[in-house]
Amino acid sequence: MVCPECGMENSEELTVCAGCGKELSEPTAKSYAKDFAWASLVLGIVSMLIFPYLYGPLAIVAAIVAKKQSYTGKMATAGLIMGIVAVCGYLVTWVLSSLL
Repeated sequence: MVCPECGMENSEELTVCAGCGKELSEPTAKSYAKDFAWASLVLGIVSMLIFPYLYGPLAIVAAIVAKKQSYTGKMATAGLIMGIVAVCGYLVTWVLSSLL
């Protein structure tokens, strides 16, 4: 198991890091909430620039996963809003172009 503090490789039976003494534990689902929030924010920004039909829904899903894992920051909310705006903008553009 790799120590999250110093990066030292430890054997699986150890409960504290042999290098720095920090307690070793398996990552939990809640620890990934911030990662999903970052992914949502990045995908939301990208969806505003290119391929909103692809990156927009991914930003929305990542934001929902982060929120379900009790993420309380604003990154997931920003990614969610940008993803929704990008998808709605794409749909409006698609409908208007098919009417013309």
